[in-house]
Amino acid sequence: AAINGLAHRVEVRRAVASDAGGRNVTMLVPRTGWDISSVGGLNQAGSLHPTWRSVRAPAERLDDVVFPARGQRICALKLDTEGFEPAVVRGAHRLLRASPPRFLLLEYNPGAVERRMHSGLPGATAGPDIDYRDYPRMLHALQRAGIRLWLLAESFKHLTAAASGKLAALRKVDERNVAAELASARHVARVYANGAVAIPWDVHPLSLRASFRYNTDLLGVLSSVDVSGTIA
Repeated sequence: AAINGLAHRVEVRRAVASDAGGRNVTMLVPRTGWDISSVGGLNQAGSLHPTWRSVRAPAERLDDVVFPARGQRICALKLDTEGFEPAVVRGAHRLLRASPPRFLLLEYNPGAVERRMHSGLPGATAGPDIDYRDYPRMLHALQRAGIRLWLLAESFKHLTAAASGKLAALRKVDERNVAAELASARHVARVYANGAVAIPWDVHPLSLRASFRYNTDLLGVLSSVDVSGTIA
């Protein structure tokens, strides 16, 4: 930021974006290995290393810390919080209603709940207040805010900057997909109470979850932004 002369526009906050401001949350951080940090053990594989350390940090809602000036709109929002994304979106309810971002890049990670269950961590079956249904509910909330969603297939995630030629059209995520995702979430919750979930056999064929193992990425664009000739 300093090298590019943008330090005055960057603010780093020692806090966790959540849906409940004013309280502390626990993050698990691996001491060794290649696992990832997460809120309350979400998305922890558990088999890559033996120990974690706990870090407590205050929670903040985006509604309480982001205040666009009158007549201004948020340019972009990037969410990649290892399965905690539904809580972040719940904490941005007022912001999404008043000033939704023009562009959104979102990791969609319902498999984080399964990884937490398999991790063997103490209290893993409890964890943060997030379950399967919260992920499609999050997509529905974004759609209600006027954000159109597209699936970034795995083949698009690692293209080099030198990629040439016209990219194929992205897959649109419509209301049918979100409804199928919610139906799958209800079914998966029932199945998982009796054992492991088999993907894609245990999910609706129209759901997003039928196309990935643990997570995928979504692109969101506000409905007022013209994407003709670029995305579709």
